[in-house]
Amino acid sequence: MRFSLNQIDQTSRKAARGAGLPWGLADEVGKAVRWLHIHRLNGAPALAAWLDRHHRRRIDYAQRAPASLSGVWRAPGGQLDPLVVGASLSDCIEGRRGTGIETGAIAHPLLAAGFIGVMAQSRDLAFTLTWPGGRLSCRRGGVQVSGPAVDAETAAFLRCRPSEPRGRDFRGRCRAPRIGEAVVDSGAWARLEDHARRTCVSATVASRLAGAGAGLRDND
Repeated sequence: MRFSLNQIDQTSRKAARGAGLPWGLADEVGKAVRWLHIHRLNGAPALAAWLDRHHRRRIDYAQRAPASLSGVWRAPGGQLDPLVVGASLSDCIEGRRGTGIETGAIAHPLLAAGFIGVMAQSRDLAFTLTWPGGRLSCRRGGVQVSGPAVDAETAAFLRCRPSEPRGRDFRGRCRAPRIGEAVVDSGAWARLEDHARRTCVSATVASRLAGAGAGLRDND
């Protein structure tokens, strides 16, 4: 199915909020998933799979966030949350230009890469992210992706380092940004919409009396 990039952004944002994320982080999730689809990467299916897991198992984000931002990032609960890691990476990576950042086990590393892609685009920087079987180099105006496990559900590690926009990481052909709309798997989209509906408030007599909707008498 085809959807506008704005639809992908807004539905991903609402789905993240419906799954329990705060609005600020949910807004960043929407931008990251949009960026992935701009570059023909499967952001929405990855987000749907992760939110399904979160809702079903009631994941405690404190257990899935990095216990420390020094050294290798690891989660007290074992596997890192890619949304929390992505937001943290985009905040911290510029201060670690010399060494980069490495994490321990992480779910859906592609989602974390989306946050870095947004940051690279907005600040005209370049970064390379690698995980077992996957590699993504991003800069303003282009992305290079390789490896059989780019869409991996789990990875033993994720490494992120700044790179030169015109260096060896970007020799060869880049994926140019897509404009307007993108293709999203229909099943993944339906699951995102299910999560997004949790942000809606059911109509009540009290809400209608207060002016919501068409009131108690709907003549439309």
